[in-house]
Amino acid sequence: LERTTAELTRSFHKLYELEQELTFYKIDAKLSPLHTCSLQNLDTVDSVDSVAESPYIGKARHIRNTITSSPPPRCSSSSSSSSSTLQEDSDVHSGLEES
Repeated sequence: LERTTAELTRSFHKLYELEQELTFYKIDAKLSPLHTCSLQNLDTVDSVDSVAESPYIGKARHIRNTITSSPPPRCSSSSSSSSSTLQEDSDVHSGLEES
């Protein structure tokens, strides 16, 4: 019974790790289109101090957040309506930071 319990525990832990890895992959896939325009203009990417345990171990730890810190970059592929929406969202976030 103890051996079976230990095997089940290992299996559930492995399942948890695989589900977490899949979730991080899906997050990276959804966020990658947001950073394609901003990363084209960057020469270097700021690195984050490594931590023994991180809640998120995907690419986002090494991508500088330029969307909220500066106005959104103008991309030729985006329409003017989506650019104005991003600008309005940026204004909303900058208003929150000032409070």
